[in-house]
Amino acid sequence: MTYEMKLREERKLGQSEGRKEGRKEGRKEGIKEGKAEMVLSMLKDHVNIDMIRKYSNWSHEAILQFAQKKGILISNAN
Repeated sequence: MTYEMKLREERKLGQSEGRKEGRKEGRKEGIKEGKAEMVLSMLKDHVNIDMIRKYSNWSHEAILQFAQKKGILISNAN
């Protein structure tokens, strides 16, 4: 095998690994965005924070910060 052939082979392997890693990261980001959309919908529907925590696996503090960032007021009842 020549040096050039070896370089081409290694380049293809690197590209394949890069695509695989990109798909993995894309799936993670999609899941994260999906959870954020779910939490936002639940907040808009005035779902209790404990219920949101149960289904999102987000902390109480993370939900409060997210609500504040989105301009959603949360009553003390939640």
